Amino acid sequence: MVQVSDSLVGIRRVTWQEVEAQPAVLIPPRAVFAQAGPGMEYDAVTILPKGTWAKITGVDPPGAWVEIEVVGMDRPVWVARNLVKTVSAR
Repeated sequence: MVQVSDSLVGIRRVTWQEVEAQPAVLIPPRAVFAQAGPGMEYDAVTILPKGTWAKITGVDPPGAWVEIEVVGMDRPVWVARNLVKTVSAR
């Protein structure tokens, strides 16, 4: 059960398509830089705003970075695993 103590105006709703894209990540309260590869030595490709929902397509061997597909981007990007929330319906 959830208790809401403020307005829900402006809160983005997660769609069934996003839920079905499991496993997935959700960008928490702060924006996150997306890199071209699994590490800070790769170029920053874009900034993902809070509330971004993306499908996980890969994980680097140590498990510190996840590769994700973001709707509207032409190729996958990488984000630090400790900066995102991993979500799964299973």
